[in-house]
Amino acid sequence: MEKSLPTLLAQGPLPPQLQLIAVGKRTANTLKTWGLSALCPKPPFNSEAMLDMPEMQTVQGKNIVIFRGEGGRELLLETLRKRNAIVNYITVYRRVQPPTPTGINDVHIDIITVTSVEGLHNLLAMLAEHAWLRYTPFVVMSTRIRAEAQQEGVQAPIFVAPTASDEGLLEAVRQAFMVNG
Repeated sequence: MEKSLPTLLAQGPLPPQLQLIAVGKRTANTLKTWGLSALCPKPPFNSEAMLDMPEMQTVQGKNIVIFRGEGGRELLLETLRKRNAIVNYITVYRRVQPPTPTGINDVHIDIITVTSVEGLHNLLAMLAEHAWLRYTPFVVMSTRIRAEAQQEGVQAPIFVAPTASDEGLLEAVRQAFMVNG
């Protein structure tokens, strides 16, 4: 967002009647630093919570633009179109699989954190030949990621952040350490 906002705002001020909604507190705070006000759903700060907001119920005929990563979920688009909104995407980033880290066999990993399904898939692909990966506790951002990890063969305990936020992730890491010592 820090890279796309300057480009967007360089085109001129946003229309005063424009309603901004951020999926999480961090996004809302970033917008605030740019002088923009945004509503934010209640926890757990995800697409489902956003779709439950009163402002997202009566959207018939409204133009909605979703800023997102390449290949993201289709839930917002599909649900808002079912509610007869006019929805378009602006893709502002891509998730790419990094190279396998050198020296990965020389480290001991206690907990693995994963914040997206795409990140999970990248991790599993990068370290496919490392059996320990599936037996190391995971901390994930959502139940959807947990379900995907289980489907992909993760055998270790998987802890889900209570909210899709840094604070929620930290709380789940604390819980994992308490359980796994």
